[in-house]
Amino acid sequence: MSQATGWVDQVLADYRQHLALERSLSTNTVKAYVADIGQLLATMAVDGPAELAAVTLDDLRAWFADLMEQGAARSSMARRGASVRSFMGWALAQGLITKDPTLRLQVPSAKAKLPRVLAQAEANTMMDVAAAAAADRGAIQLRDWALAELAYATGLRVGELVSLDLTSLDHEARLVRVTGKGGKERVVPYGVPAAQALHCWLDQGRPAILAAGGEGAAAKAGPALFLGLLCGRLNQREARRSIHRLTAAAGVPDVAPHALRHSAATHLLEGGSDLRSVQEILGHSSLATTQRYTHVSSERLWSTYALAHPRAEAPEVAGVVQGAEVAASPQRETREPAAGVSAAGVSAAGVGAAGVSAAGVGVAGVGVAGVGVAGVGVAGVGAAGDQQARGPWIPEVRQPASTSA
Repeated sequence: MSQATGWVDQVLADYRQHLALERSLSTNTVKAYVADIGQLLATMAVDGPAELAAVTLDDLRAWFADLMEQGAARSSMARRGASVRSFMGWALAQGLITKDPTLRLQVPSAKAKLPRVLAQAEANTMMDVAAAAAADRGAIQLRDWALAELAYATGLRVGELVSLDLTSLDHEARLVRVTGKGGKERVVPYGVPAAQALHCWLDQGRPAILAAGGEGAAAKAGPALFLGLLCGRLNQREARRSIHRLTAAAGVPDVAPHALRHSAATHLLEGGSDLRSVQEILGHSSLATTQRYTHVSSERLWSTYALAHPRAEAPEVAGVVQGAEVAASPQRETREPAAGVSAAGVSAAGVGAAGVSAAGVGVAGVGVAGVGVAGVGVAGVGAAGDQQARGPWIPEVRQPASTSA
């Protein structure tokens, strides 16, 4: 190995350590950033501090132009821009360069697009199919049921799900403690269906996998909540396969675990939760990230408008204005009001001090300040709480198919 190659490898190793330990970025992010910088240094033939210090803004612009000509996606370009800015800022702090060439660098930003979500009926169908498949007490079926219910109830990322330990759950309060991006810890509530699925998995499914693994299986499993067939901690790839199997069996759109996270956030907002509470549950550092879930259908816009605006329907002459017929308001989906919400759907009272039930779910910050558009109140967050629902956003109780312990 040449001295130049050794210098580059050392710089990349130091930068990797900075990203992982000082910035607490996820493993995947660290891997992507280091790969981007490795490609940059190789392209610009940087093999020492002098060459690195000689990199200019024009060099970086030319590099990004080449990437664009090669057909790099906008999202990839945006990530590389973040990688280069991060690296040059770190190199400046380390004294490797004397001037940051990225201060005036502009790269294409990723296109904003709405996340793919399941409809509430589709999500319920998927959970029902998962519960029915677990009726024969098969270990893998019990695990997949618990995995899907917990993913939908909490909106956890797939990496967060598979990293959960047995001690992450507070069964009595129905709370899960999770460490998210940047090492930030949060507490998220989950509902009765998820609690029932987890109980069946821990009481029957997990012990069955450990028994099949024979001697040493318990040591291999460690404290992991979800296990694979070989008794080790469930990995992200197998977790994704589990969700894909369930969507195929349920006949709903084929989605990945992250789409369940999107679905949970969207349904929580549709139920009336405030944006700040959803941000806390999802673990977003910026409220702007959470705002992408505020997309609503025209039917829901009409429903909210009709409930909130005093002139949404003209009194006694609806459909006729000065002799001219006008189209009536479109048919709107009706919803049963949840606990703490008046029959008109406007919550003036009934929101508990903690915002959720007395079971302590207020720890997660689920909403006192849950006032929707034009004063429409919190749906499903009453004084009695909505803990009988799947998570804090679905008002009706659903009993799993003969799988209770």
